[in-house]
Amino acid sequence: MLVRNGAIMTAIDLGGSWTLTRLATGQTYPAQVPGCTHSDLQRAKAIPDLAWRDNEAQLMWIGEEDWLYEREFTVPAGASLDAAELVCEGLDTIAEVRLNGALVLSADNMHRTWRRRIGAVLRPGANRIAVRFASPLPAMRQGDQRKRLPAWNIFREEFWGRPYVRKMACAFGWDWGPIAVTAGIWLPIRIELPPAARLTDLAIRQDHRAGAVGLHLAWQVSAPLAVRVRVSHAGRMVAEATVAAGTTTWELTIADPQLWWPNGLGAQPLYEVTVTAADASSSQQRRIGLRTLELVRERDSAGESFVFAVNGVRFFAKGANWVPHRLYLPEVTRADYRRLIDDAADANMNMLRVWGGGIYERDEFYDACDERGVLVWQDCAFACGIYPLAEPDFQANVEAELRDNARRLRHRASLALWCGNNELEQGFAGMPEMPWDLYSEFFDRKMQAWIRAEDPLTPYWPGSPHTPLGDRKQHWDGNSGDAHYWSVWFGNDPFEKQRTWRCRFQSEYGFQSFPDRRTVAAFTEPGDRNLNSRIMDYHQRSQMGNRTIFAYGLDWFPAAEGLDAQLHLSQLTQSTCVRYAAEHLRRMQPHTQGCLFWQINDLWPCASWSAMDAFLRWKVLMYETKRFFAPVLVALNEEVQARTVAVHVSNHLREDASFQVVWQVTDTDGRELLAGTDAVLVRAQEDRRARLLDLAPQLTSRLASDVLVWARVERDGQVLSRNVVSLARYKHLSLADPQIAAVVGEDAAGVYLDLSCRAPALYVRVDLTEADAWWDDNHLHLLPGEIRRLRLRRGPDAATVRAQVRVSSLADHLPGRRAAGSVLPALPPTYTLWEKR
Repeated sequence: MLVRNGAIMTAIDLGGSWTLTRLATGQTYPAQVPGCTHSDLQRAKAIPDLAWRDNEAQLMWIGEEDWLYEREFTVPAGASLDAAELVCEGLDTIAEVRLNGALVLSADNMHRTWRRRIGAVLRPGANRIAVRFASPLPAMRQGDQRKRLPAWNIFREEFWGRPYVRKMACAFGWDWGPIAVTAGIWLPIRIELPPAARLTDLAIRQDHRAGAVGLHLAWQVSAPLAVRVRVSHAGRMVAEATVAAGTTTWELTIADPQLWWPNGLGAQPLYEVTVTAADASSSQQRRIGLRTLELVRERDSAGESFVFAVNGVRFFAKGANWVPHRLYLPEVTRADYRRLIDDAADANMNMLRVWGGGIYERDEFYDACDERGVLVWQDCAFACGIYPLAEPDFQANVEAELRDNARRLRHRASLALWCGNNELEQGFAGMPEMPWDLYSEFFDRKMQAWIRAEDPLTPYWPGSPHTPLGDRKQHWDGNSGDAHYWSVWFGNDPFEKQRTWRCRFQSEYGFQSFPDRRTVAAFTEPGDRNLNSRIMDYHQRSQMGNRTIFAYGLDWFPAAEGLDAQLHLSQLTQSTCVRYAAEHLRRMQPHTQGCLFWQINDLWPCASWSAMDAFLRWKVLMYETKRFFAPVLVALNEEVQARTVAVHVSNHLREDASFQVVWQVTDTDGRELLAGTDAVLVRAQEDRRARLLDLAPQLTSRLASDVLVWARVERDGQVLSRNVVSLARYKHLSLADPQIAAVVGEDAAGVYLDLSCRAPALYVRVDLTEADAWWDDNHLHLLPGEIRRLRLRRGPDAATVRAQVRVSSLADHLPGRRAAGSVLPALPPTYTLWEKR
C-alpha cells in the first residue's frame, strides 16, 4: 500500500499478505504481516491451538527450525529511490533480509527498529523481499558454550543460552506461561521514500510556570528545511509558528494550560504537537500531556523517600505488574490494549509496571495509558538472569535498543520511570559471572547514559528491587528504594505477616488463584475438569503452585465442593492475601508510597497470580482491587489477641477532606451490638486512624466467629468505601442463610441488579449460568436493611441476565449453615479468644 503526504509518495507499507516457508521441508503457508510463525501456522490449520490441553508439547519443533517470509511488491514508476530506506520496526529475532536477492540487513534483536538504505537495489516496478528467520537455539548454544550464565525459569537444556539473544525472555516459558519460541515480522515493515530534505525526529521539553507552559521543540532534519509548528488541543489551535530554514529549535507558550494528571487525581487532556515541512513533504507529530513528573528521593529520618510527584503533588502509586497479553504478540489488538487499560483505570490503578521479561510495549498500549492516566514504570528487557554484559557486540546492540525505545517513548505523558532490570540485584549480582563492579558499570552508568542521551527528563532506576542506601545486597531493605516481597508465596509466611512490612515502595508481591470455570472449559475436555487432573496441572507452571493455593485456602476458607466452588474459593484466598498487604501499605503512607502487586493480566489460560485471566474475565482480586485502591478507603486492622479493630481512613485525593466514618459491630445474624459515627479530617495523601474499637466486652459471652465489624466512609452523603472484618477466620464464621434477594432492572443507564439480604452476607457473588458479565462491583458484603445496586458494565441484555442470574455468598460454602435468626452456638466454658490465624 502506498502512503502519501498530500501529493508526495512517502512510503510503501509492506504489511499484509506474505508467504511463509518451512525451510526444512519447503512447505509453504499463507502468512500475515505483522505476524509470527505460530499464528500463521495455526491459521493455516497446520498446528493446533497452543492453549488447548497439552498442545504446547507438540509445538516445540517450530522454534527449532528456520523460516522464510517473502512477498512481491511494486514501486510505481517515477518514484524517487535514491534515499529509500527499509524500516523494520520489529523482527523476531535472528533475521536476514534480502531485497531482489541482495542482502540488505542482518538483525539480531526483536526490541529495536532496524533501518537500512536500499536505493541501490530497489527498482521501479516489481520487487521481491525475503526475510529469513534462523532458530535462536544455535546462537543460544554458542553463547552457552562460551560461558553458562545462571538464570531462572530455564525449562529445557537448550534454553540455557537465553540471555545471549535479545528476544522476549518469557517466550521460553515462565512460572506462569508456556513456551512458544516464535519468529516473524512482529511489527510494521515499510519502505520509506523520503525527499532530500525531511524531518527525522522531534523532541519536546516542557517549562511550567505560573499560568503557562513553555514548549521547547527541537527537531532534526536531513537538510535545511522551513517548517510550520502547531499545537492543538481538543480540535482547537492553541499555538503556532512558521520557522525559517536553518533553525531547528523553537519555543511556544501555551496559555491557560490544561494539566495532565494520573488517574484519580485529575483529568488527562492531551495536546497534539506537529512540525510540518513548509512543502508538506514530511512531518513529525507527538501527542503530549502538560505535566511535570519526578521521582522524589529525599533523605529522611528512616533513610530515603521513594515517591512519585506529578505537577508538584506527591501521591501513592497504585497498580500492578504487566506481562505481554499474548505470546503471539501481533495478535493483541488496539481494542485489547484499550480494554485492559480501561479496566486497570476502572479498578483505580494509576500505575502499571511493564515487566522486564516481556517487551517494550507497542504504541497502542502507551496511547491507552496516556488517555486513562495510567503511569508506566518501564523495565528494560532484562529479567531473572545474568547477561553477557562485558561483550562489546552485546553492549552495542543494547545501546541501540535503548536509544530506539527512549526516542519512541520519551514524550509520553504516562512514562514515569526507566528501570534497568527485573531482579538481577535480588538474585544474581555478585555471582562470579556478574560481579558487582560489572553489574554497576552496566546498569548504573552505561544504560543510564544511553537512555538519558535520548530522554534526559524521565527518572532512571538501575533495577527492581534496588536498595540505594547502605548495603546494596539487602534488596529487601525497608528504609530506601523499592522492594519485592515474596515471603508469603515462596516463604509460607501467614498473610498477617505482611502487616509487618516496612518498605518505601512495594513493586512486587502476590498470590495465585485459578481462573473462571468458563476459562477452564476453554482449555480442557470435560474429563480434565478437576483440580487434580493432568491437564489442570499442566496449566500450572509454578512447581509449588497448587499446593500453596490449597494450603492457604484451607487455612482461611471452608473446603469447597465441586470445581466451580474450588475455583472461586481459590480466588477469595488470593484476594485476601493481596488486600491484606495493600491496605497495610496504604496505612504506612507516607513512609510507603506505592503498591504494585503481581500481576494484572495473563498471556494464556492458567493458574497464575493475575487479577484478570487470559480472556479478561475479572477474578475476585480485580473487584477487590477496585475497593482497596479507591481514592478514599476505610480499612479495618484487627488485632486478635488484643481484641481490637482499628478503623483507618486513607485519603488519596489531592485535597484535605472531612469524612464521616460510620461503624457498627454486629453478630452474624446482623443484630447490632455497638455502633457510632466519627467525623475525621484526613490530609491529602495521608492515612489517619479514626477510632480504635475494643471488642472485649462483646466477646465475653460470644465467640469471635459470631462477631463482625462493619465500617463505611461518607462525604456529603455519598458512600466512598465500605469494609468488614472479623477476629475469626472466614471458615469459622457462624453465618446464617442470608436469604439474598436479587432484582434485575433496566433504565436509561443500562441493566442493573438490586441486592438485599435478611442476614449478613459476605462475598456475595453475582454470576450468570452461561453468559459472561462484568459488573461495576461483585464479591461484595451486604448488611441487612441495605439495598446495593450493581451496574452491568459489559454483558448481555436484561432478559438474559434475569434468566441466568445466580447469587451466592460465603454462607453457601460453610458446613452447618444456620437459618437466619436461629440460636448462635453456645460459648464453651474453656473458650479463649485466640483462634489459629
